[in-house]
Amino acid sequence: MLSGSIGSNAFSGCTSLTSVTMLSGSIGSNAFSGCTSLTSVTMLSGSIGSNAFSGCTSLTSVTMLNAWNIESNAFSDCTSLTSVTIPNRVQSIGDKAFDNCTKLSTVNYYGSTQDNWKNINRYRDNKGNYTDGLSGKTITGKDANGTTTETWTAK
Repeated sequence: MLSGSIGSNAFSGCTSLTSVTMLSGSIGSNAFSGCTSLTSVTMLSGSIGSNAFSGCTSLTSVTMLNAWNIESNAFSDCTSLTSVTIPNRVQSIGDKAFDNCTKLSTVNYYGSTQDNWKNINRYRDNKGNYTDGLSGKTITGKDANGTTTETWTAK
């Protein structure tokens, strides 16, 4: 388990790392990019920098319990990623944060409702299209107890 801030490129390209559990703090840009054996990430609180987990091709699940920002390309090219848990505290999801996560099929959002989801500052291009990689994905809203409150398709 890690606590505190993890600097940019700290574990970039580390091919023997299989899981990350972060108690609190921020994860810098490219901190774990290219960690091809990494399969799971759990983050209790903090922010996730740009390209932090980009190219982690074995990553299958990400659980963020109290993270507040997910920067651009944070999980891009995580081609094995199947599930993501996003907390109600998330304020922003950056450009291409989940781009090319081709197997991503489960997105659980602990903000309960689609109305709360709409309050997240999701990156848009100059035409107003969301470009965070979540468009078209089914989002399952959950309350604090994990009970499903509603399901919708992200725009």
